[in-house]
Amino acid sequence: MKKLKLILVFTTVATVSYAQKLPKVQTESVYAPINIKTDGKPTEWEGKFQAYNRATEIYYTIANNGENLYLIIQATEQDIINKIAGGGVTLSINKYGNKKDKNNISFTYPITEEKPAPRFLLAGKRQVNLSPKEIEDMIVRYNTTLEQNFKWIKVNGIQSLGEMVSIYNQDGIKAAGLFDKNKHYTYELSIPLKYLDGLIGEASKFTYHMVVNGRKQQITFDAMPGQRVPPMIEKMQQMAEPTDFWGEYTLAKK
Repeated sequence: MKKLKLILVFTTVATVSYAQKLPKVQTESVYAPINIKTDGKPTEWEGKFQAYNRATEIYYTIANNGENLYLIIQATEQDIINKIAGGGVTLSINKYGNKKDKNNISFTYPITEEKPAPRFLLAGKRQVNLSPKEIEDMIVRYNTTLEQNFKWIKVNGIQSLGEMVSIYNQDGIKAAGLFDKNKHYTYELSIPLKYLDGLIGEASKFTYHMVVNGRKQQITFDAMPGQRVPPMIEKMQQMAEPTDFWGEYTLAKK
């Protein structure tokens, strides 16, 4: 058990060190790997990401090939994973980079019909004391929950598509999310470049806006003057608050 705890501590330190070396917003264009699949498994990326955004607490990479735009996100913290599960991540693509410009398209995943959305218990004393087999069984159980509950992508700004698109659609838009053996959550989205027509500016560049939407939940707390908000209520408020950032991406050429 001590050995397991030491491994977990080492993994946490290594993760923090890796995050500190990455930029807050991706700076390079990336041509997608030949073997890329939108399946929630980051195998083809070999555990490497282009940026770690501290405002949203996610690792991410945007990439493309001649046919699709790809977004891969990884969250390693329990609260952020549950925040994503509760409200999804929205990727908006905007030609001019004006926050008030309505001429954009957006994709939100995951979307669940369950209310409230599922929660995942991944940290804490109880999880540290789990055996490797118990962790493996838990990941299988949680991935089954993901597959059963997150079957929709919300789409805005594309007239030929409805507002809600099944992940099993025939329109070429794909999304998937899974937990790995480290209890990290990976989210993948692929969008046919044809849907970006008119939004890509000069030199194949566009502006994007990423939002980790707040977990949809009602929070009420009537505090007396000078009374401190309880830690649990404060955490719930943080999880309900959206976090976001803006960036620019230039399509990579082979």
